[in-house]
Amino acid sequence: MSKTRHSTLRNLRTLTAILSLATAACFTTTTASADDTPSPLLNYKIGVHTHFCHKTPWMKSWDAEKHIPMIASLGVGWIRGEITWRDTELSRGQYRVSENTRKWIELANANGLKVLLVFQGKNDLYEDAYDPAAYARAAAWLARELDGKIHTMEIINEPFGSYARHYLGKKSDWTGREPDGSDSPWLARYVKLLNTAADAIKAANPHMPVVGLGNVTPQNYRQIAMGISRSVDGITDHPYSFRSPAEVLSHRGTDGYRKKIGFTVADIDGSFASFVRMYREHLRKHNGPSQIWFTEFGWTTFREGEKKGKFIYSSFSEDAQACYILRRFMEGLALGVEVSIQYAFKDDLRNGGSPFEAENGFGLIRSDGSLKPSYHAVRNLARATLGFVPSDKINVTVKPFSDRTDDHPPVWDGEPLPALSAIRHYPFVDPQGRTVVAIWSAERINDKNTRSADVEIQVDPAAHTLSVHDLLTGTTTPLAHRSSSSGDLLIEQLAVPPHPLLITINPRIPGK
Repeated sequence: MSKTRHSTLRNLRTLTAILSLATAACFTTTTASADDTPSPLLNYKIGVHTHFCHKTPWMKSWDAEKHIPMIASLGVGWIRGEITWRDTELSRGQYRVSENTRKWIELANANGLKVLLVFQGKNDLYEDAYDPAAYARAAAWLARELDGKIHTMEIINEPFGSYARHYLGKKSDWTGREPDGSDSPWLARYVKLLNTAADAIKAANPHMPVVGLGNVTPQNYRQIAMGISRSVDGITDHPYSFRSPAEVLSHRGTDGYRKKIGFTVADIDGSFASFVRMYREHLRKHNGPSQIWFTEFGWTTFREGEKKGKFIYSSFSEDAQACYILRRFMEGLALGVEVSIQYAFKDDLRNGGSPFEAENGFGLIRSDGSLKPSYHAVRNLARATLGFVPSDKINVTVKPFSDRTDDHPPVWDGEPLPALSAIRHYPFVDPQGRTVVAIWSAERINDKNTRSADVEIQVDPAAHTLSVHDLLTGTTTPLAHRSSSSGDLLIEQLAVPPHPLLITINPRIPGK
């Protein structure tokens, strides 16, 4: 048997073992308890959304003493939570932080977590319930009062909702346009609020980062063009995929989209990678902030069957949820997103906790506290990618053996929204200075066997060994390779699953 053939067979046996474990993990809905041992280091590029503010009755099930240690054990570095303006300023000019708020913020800090604080809502003490100057004074007070305890302030969650309705008297149009084609007037109002608050926060606490926007992307684009203060460090967006895998968004750059919006925000595929790239281009064009924060995204595991209405989300299996969250976090890291926040750590209990309510299924843990596969998957990723830095210093070529075109794509706004058929791959440098290649198939989770690809990496094959770490199972295994016809490192018939693998290129130890 030739050395090449022998190497290929060893490679296939190794990856068959890995994928057997991956399959077992994909189809196991474990209820085991979380390891309460916090990670020695947390990953401050990723985080989870929380509801410890208890502003509505269904949020009361969020228990800071129970859930914050679980989040720290998860290994993510950020939690996103709210403080409401009306709870902070009970009478004009008199501010306070409630006992409950101090409790969860103190617990977060004690567990090493950074807090992204959303300063949320209106205050009816003022004639204009969203008075920019009054809101800014309260935000500035919080920035001083909680200095060192909160680590970034976000100016209102999803202003396109309650904020826009307050001024329009109706639901805002996702395009950001009025029927006559003009910009909806609430857009400029919010920009004034954001800029006024950010300037006041920086005057009170120059070291406090401020982020904002958080609207539907075309609305964000219009607001960026209006001019964002230099006091704003980053813009926020909530890139939910709704009915699609992680690499695709509902903003395909079609002629119909351009006609409706006036511009596009992604390529013809609606790819997440183009979405980030075009955001950066738009921000540079209008001298906007350099940072992009994705402060909500997720896939819901609710059950179909609600008879009172339809949801904009598809119902995903828990296995698909785990894979898609891994893929979104991984691609966000590769594309230089400042921070990515998954919604949410725990399933919501809206409408009495109905399993048929779409908003109730986004959690990494179920409402009873048991763990979904996504909890374990995110825990693996948080630890494995700690300190990763995107790299463009190595060339990787991937040649798939099959085309995984989405045969039955969902429909969004009257047009098909297929998953990408590509194999995504991104190189990083880890804290030890080694190159690590993240690779996965961007297909929709389905019943097909794992696809294969030849992977060629432009390094000396004789000077390196490989190991592969599966982010779904958490297992690490040696990986065989040989020299390609061009003299580069070649991995033949690599089994590429629909969740990320991390291939680490290790310098070969002399004599081994």
